[in-house]
Amino acid sequence: MILLLCTLGIAFLTFDVGRKIAAQATASSDNIQWSLSQIDVEVLSLHTAIAAANEGAGTLEQVRSRFDVFYSRATTFKTSDVFSILHSNEDYMKGLDEIWAFLDHTTPLIDGPDTVLQANLPQIERDVANLHRATRTIALTGIKVFAEKADADRAGVTRTLSEVALLTLVLIAVLVGLVWVLLRVDRQNQNRARENQMTLARMEAVVTSALDAVIVVDSTGTVLEFNTSAELISGFSREEAIGANLTELIVPDHLIAAHTRGMARYRASARTTILGRGRIRMEAKRRDGTLFPIELSISRAWSDQGEIFVSYLRDVTDQVAAEQELLRARDAALAAAKAKSDLLAVMSHEMRTPLNGMIGTIELLGDTELTKRQRSLLQVMETSGRLLLHHVNDVLDISRLDSGKMPLHPERVDLAVLIDEVFDNQRAAAAANGNSLRANLPPAPQSHVICDPMQLRQVLLNLVGNAIKFTKNGSISVDVIAAEADAEGMTEFRVIDTGIGIASDEVARIFEDFVTLDASYARSSGGTGLGLGISRRIVQSMGGSISVESSLGQGSTFCVRVPLPLAPVDHPEPLPQNASGHTMEPHTPALPDQNKRLQVLVVEDNPVNRLVVREMLQAQGHNVHEAHDGEEGVQAAAAHRFDVILMDISMPRMDGLEATRAIRAGNGISHAVPIIALTAHALEDEVTTFLGAGMQLVLNKPVSGKALAKSLKEALSMAPTPAPTLSHGPASGLIDADLLTELFETLGAARGADMLLKFLTATDADLPGIAARISAGTQPLTDTQREVHKLAGSAAIFGAKALNAALRDMEAACKAGDTAALVPAAQGLTSLWVQSRAALVAVQESESAKG
Repeated sequence: MILLLCTLGIAFLTFDVGRKIAAQATASSDNIQWSLSQIDVEVLSLHTAIAAANEGAGTLEQVRSRFDVFYSRATTFKTSDVFSILHSNEDYMKGLDEIWAFLDHTTPLIDGPDTVLQANLPQIERDVANLHRATRTIALTGIKVFAEKADADRAGVTRTLSEVALLTLVLIAVLVGLVWVLLRVDRQNQNRARENQMTLARMEAVVTSALDAVIVVDSTGTVLEFNTSAELISGFSREEAIGANLTELIVPDHLIAAHTRGMARYRASARTTILGRGRIRMEAKRRDGTLFPIELSISRAWSDQGEIFVSYLRDVTDQVAAEQELLRARDAALAAAKAKSDLLAVMSHEMRTPLNGMIGTIELLGDTELTKRQRSLLQVMETSGRLLLHHVNDVLDISRLDSGKMPLHPERVDLAVLIDEVFDNQRAAAAANGNSLRANLPPAPQSHVICDPMQLRQVLLNLVGNAIKFTKNGSISVDVIAAEADAEGMTEFRVIDTGIGIASDEVARIFEDFVTLDASYARSSGGTGLGLGISRRIVQSMGGSISVESSLGQGSTFCVRVPLPLAPVDHPEPLPQNASGHTMEPHTPALPDQNKRLQVLVVEDNPVNRLVVREMLQAQGHNVHEAHDGEEGVQAAAAHRFDVILMDISMPRMDGLEATRAIRAGNGISHAVPIIALTAHALEDEVTTFLGAGMQLVLNKPVSGKALAKSLKEALSMAPTPAPTLSHGPASGLIDADLLTELFETLGAARGADMLLKFLTATDADLPGIAARISAGTQPLTDTQREVHKLAGSAAIFGAKALNAALRDMEAACKAGDTAALVPAAQGLTSLWVQSRAALVAVQESESAKG
């Protein structure tokens, strides 16, 4: 644009210069200044001719001739455009008017008879003499004006030439700049071309040397590029592959039809199930026809040839074999873990059930009149029974802590009160060994914290109990250092004793399971060796650590560091919790009258347990009705009105869970009454199952009269929970049937069914554990997030969109650390999976029926 403007400016100014020069050339040819001075000469010549005629030396014709010349010159000054510039000059026009006044007066005389002319010659001579001043004014004025005009024209030409020169310089500068820009652009283009060549060379090198097969095809599936790895994986040479159709090279025979339909669908609607989905595992075919597993990723690009597709293939034969081996190992481990859990469940039931009968019977016997010796023997029996129960509970606690099924239930705790309770529990044992107990705690409010009091109490009981056992005539102190005084925000508990100490070679294994020290008091200090192992697990589940410092003969110091946030000053009392640890809203109806005689149905297959529970209930003034198994219990609940039902879990014919579901699902008279689980099972996931079936509380065996009365009171204050039912509505909200159908079309019916079966099997195994660990709250959120993310990805692939959405919400809760939202979501996973699984299987069966 600048170049164009400069060029146009130069052309215009050049034209202007030429015009002005031409104008000056024209002015010079007219000899304007000569004409101006000549009028004065013409007047003088006229005057001379008149004077000669007066003296007889000249003729009148000579006078007339000179007059005509003068008249012609005056006419030129008045009418010629050349002299129009002078018409604006006052002096010039005054002189010209004088001349024309003379001419107007004299012309009739000149044109008249000679006698008239001769008679007037003297006057004419005088008039002509007077014209000399006017003609001189005209000549001088004209010369001056035209001289000034010539100077102005020359100045204009000079200025125009200067402007032409300036524009020429600007044009040259622009041309130089343009040349510089063009050179720079050319250099950049050359550099870019070199870079493109280098990039192309690098890309070719990368594609050629890539460990993964890289295959580029056009929109029709024709192969455009086929790298070395693709040759090695497929068995086809690059020359054979280029120009061939991809379907003919690597697509298995049983997938060709699905592949063809997918390509046609994409060309028709740009809809695809593979493009841009990341890595997808499927089967491919080698040149010899053998099938092998691959991971495939396809991306889209554009080239001179139009739309192209870049496929990355990886032979994952070894990886699949390793995964299958890992799955077999995992399945074996899960089976072993299940066998262990089953063993513990059986042990819990088979050992705690007779203990329940024994301890319950002892409690009932203690309520009768006994002699002093009988009561002493009964006390020994009860102590032995409860010691045996304590050992059983230790083993079960180890199992629950190792499986992450020991949940934490934080609440407001006064550490001073908790430690007093620990001391009260151990005061008799301490006095028996001559030991004193003392505690050093920070003042309130630093001693008011949020924690699980039962777990912390168990840890301190184990540590104080061990200190008492291995200390005689000494002291045991519990020192508490508040979190505010710790750089890491941890509350520290130090249990210090003056006992026998621990040998240095024993310190490293003191927290292992079943480790007892062979010290001087060992024979008089029994135990299973599980207490410190349990304490270590509990502390770790609380996010803390436990350590010991000890020297043989000089006592020991056990240090527990756990994160215990300070309780708010005006912390409200926690709402009551059911046996699974879930907070319950207060029930509006008032509690039943404590003196009311309740109608209680006891569903229990063990006659000893029925006897114990019946005696305890009757001792509290209640009416008891008995059923020997679940079927009898369902029949009794349907036919009679009861205030509460005590339901055993493990029973022949129909267990307690089936019976509870049947009662809740029916319309019997007692279908909505509270149901209390009466069981030796103590694992958290089982407790969750009991509550999910419609029970209100779980009462663990052995049962005491006090615990039974408390459970009755609590259960009657709660609204019954109906058993969950599966939705029978359409599955459109659960799964994406179209996506699953496309997956079957892509993989083939047999392969798709096999992949879906693996997904269903893996989810059946993984999801309950994930839900249980989330509910227990013992697993780090990062681990939970990783598990949930992995399962969500699998759910998305197979179209389980409701499950995927729930898992994505849980993943977001993990990232945000929102355990309040995470736990309720985990509780609904199992039910959601059951419904989603049924919908997925229905689609699979439909696809299989299509053939």
